[in-house]
Amino acid sequence: SEDVDRAILSPDGKQVALVKTTDYYLYSLEIMATDGSGLRALVTPAAFDSLPRAEGAIASAPYQIIWLSNSQELIFTTYSMFEGPGLVVAENIYRLDTTTGELSVLITLPDQYRIMFFISPDESKVAVSYPEGINLYEINGTLIRNAVITYPFVNTASEYDWVAEPVWSADSSRLIAVVPPQDPWVENPLDSTVWQIAGDGSSAQILFTDQMTYQSSIA
Repeated sequence: SEDVDRAILSPDGKQVALVKTTDYYLYSLEIMATDGSGLRALVTPAAFDSLPRAEGAIASAPYQIIWLSNSQELIFTTYSMFEGPGLVVAENIYRLDTTTGELSVLITLPDQYRIMFFISPDESKVAVSYPEGINLYEINGTLIRNAVITYPFVNTASEYDWVAEPVWSADSSRLIAVVPPQDPWVENPLDSTVWQIAGDGSSAQILFTDQMTYQSSIA
């Protein structure tokens, strides 16, 4: 239909989560089987509207959405919509049971204006990135280590906050994160920093620094 903004296929290929909107203002999160049957709402526009959002925002909309491997649960965040420009991601990371419709708060980072989450391949841990660092959590939301790495607020010369996007190793034992210099726009910017973080939060070390683009990969 013309109101589907995004479609996210479940790992078992049997279900599709749909982000739907007709006006890019009111959003719903719905689900259906891949044969087209059983369409139903998981989070209605009214439910999204009731979720916490930034002061002055006119609505809440879904941001990051990821299926867990059991194909029954979604992890997602929301962002605050304004009449003007700006990207403000709300402080809560939600866990949604697509069978029962139960919605719970998995992790909260108060006083942050942009967060992103990165689930380990074995789904035992979650790295949560915010504008000046990364926290590590158990998949149930228990904090493993606060600020496992920190870095200065990065000047993006725009209305959104930069956050690191760490990449997990296939065995979930470590992460790699690339952090740009605090001001990448000067004539001779400082080097970016490549971090290696232990998956259990026990250590973090700088692997090297160099001038580079800000994308991570790990073998």
